[in-house]
Amino acid sequence: MHELGIVEGIREIALGHARSSGASRILSVRVAIAESSRYLEDALTMFWDLACGRSEAAGSRIEFVRIPAAWLCLACSETFVGGGEVCRCPECGSQWVKPVDAPECYVESIEVETSGG
Repeated sequence: MHELGIVEGIREIALGHARSSGASRILSVRVAIAESSRYLEDALTMFWDLACGRSEAAGSRIEFVRIPAAWLCLACSETFVGGGEVCRCPECGSQWVKPVDAPECYVESIEVETSGG
């Protein structure tokens, strides 16, 4: 149920921006997820309608885009961009790497409808 908490956070960010811009409803939310993240789009999508309830986000869709993750090699201290959960340092070939502290996911864009349509 960890994904439900993530979806609730995404909803609150979207609602906050929509309300501050005077939008009457949210049509879609696009979320960027790092390749290194273990978040599953299917699980996040499943909870989206539940989390939106009767808010301005009701009936909206959630979309995802995967972005390359930044990694730090613990063997040679090289920082690099790569994909997937398992990767190798391009400098020394070590698999002893960890994701760089960066958000696993963030709201990339929100499509809204204003009162005028």
